Amino acid sequence: MSLWFEHNRIPLGSSVAEVGLLLEETVKGLGLDQFAYAMLKPPQGCQADLYSTLMTNYPQQWVERHIEQDYGRIDPVVERVLVEMRPFVWPADSSSPDPRRQQLLDEARAFGHMDGIVLPIRDRHGAVGAFTGVACDEDRVRDAVQHHAQELLAAAWDAHEFAVDRVRGERDGGDAALTLREKECLLWTLEGKTAQDIAAILNLSVFTVNRHAHNATHKLGSLNKHHAAMQAFRAGLI
Repeated sequence: MSLWFEHNRIPLGSSVAEVGLLLEETVKGLGLDQFAYAMLKPPQGCQADLYSTLMTNYPQQWVERHIEQDYGRIDPVVERVLVEMRPFVWPADSSSPDPRRQQLLDEARAFGHMDGIVLPIRDRHGAVGAFTGVACDEDRVRDAVQHHAQELLAAAWDAHEFAVDRVRGERDGGDAALTLREKECLLWTLEGKTAQDIAAILNLSVFTVNRHAHNATHKLGSLNKHHAAMQAFRAGLI
């Protein structure tokens, strides 16, 4: 019988969508509601950032808002992960004297991002990642940690290893053929535009923009549309 840390629970060849569903199923089975994984520092010699590696089941509107406001630069959770190695609980009543950070915290609560357990991850490649499990109250978070710490840590490492494999190009699909619309959607995504912005620019529906972005992400084997945009740019596709 193998121990909890002796194998990766993500099947070889899994897609980003499949990994996201697996992680969501895992955290919900542990009594939590939402999860997020992001790479805060890429492996040596690689290019990636928080948004290009983000995997989460947070509300899409909150994800778009976080990107639009570039909250990653001021997120106190991100800052803490970069200087700490131990897991920590992030309570919903957290506050900040900085008005912009307080705005971030208030908006996060409004989107249901309440109490959470944050697991910093560091590896031999120099990469730093963060895995967060979120619930609607701190008692549920602490209960999950008390009874399922091993499963949480395993999920965090599985997510990190999957993301590192992607970033290091072990499953790179950079030679995929993109349509004109897919390239346009990725290019505007790279410029920081939201799906609503791109829809207005290209005179398309938001649904169509998201479909093009999804197709391009799938073709490139990317973690999400922001990662796809970076991959396509580096490969000279846009």
